[in-house]
Amino acid sequence: MKIKELSNLLNVSQKTIRYYEDCGFIMPLTQNKSGRIFRDYDEAAITQLKTIIGLRKLRFSIDEIKALFAEPEKLAEICNTHRNNLEREIGVMTQICKLLDDVDFSHINEAKDLTEQVEMLRRETILDDYFSDYDLSTFDEPFTDYDLRKQKTDEHKEYSKLVASSYYFAHPKVKSNLQGGAIGIPR
Repeated sequence: MKIKELSNLLNVSQKTIRYYEDCGFIMPLTQNKSGRIFRDYDEAAITQLKTIIGLRKLRFSIDEIKALFAEPEKLAEICNTHRNNLEREIGVMTQICKLLDDVDFSHINEAKDLTEQVEMLRRETILDDYFSDYDLSTFDEPFTDYDLRKQKTDEHKEYSKLVASSYYFAHPKVKSNLQGGAIGIPR
């Protein structure tokens, strides 16, 4: 079968087929006619390409596919590692979706604004992870103990450093806390 026919059969570009050849996955028979090279693919190459395309649809990387072909006895191990990597990617994608859900698009006019606001939201998440719920709740209480007041003032300074670079694009919740002095630090 010629490359054009194979491309149509598998619904992939000829460039993709050549790429898989370059990776060493398939070796077509080649014929040189009048200075042109013609590729001919046998049933084994077609089956191999179908397998590669199926694995790519499962988001296996080229290196993982090479490992699957080179070490078929490690199929379960490679698949488990791949699944774990997908789980991590899902976690990252979920976090990105949550960040985008919280974006205040009323202040965004260009891509730079979006990235600045997303960074601000990311820092807010760091803040939530950094302080315990108890620590955050004590920000709203008046200070009577000097040492506690100093500790909370230092914590507030650290918090302020986290958000300072993106203040203008701050998420409304953070912006209101900063502007309203809602953190409980006396002025």
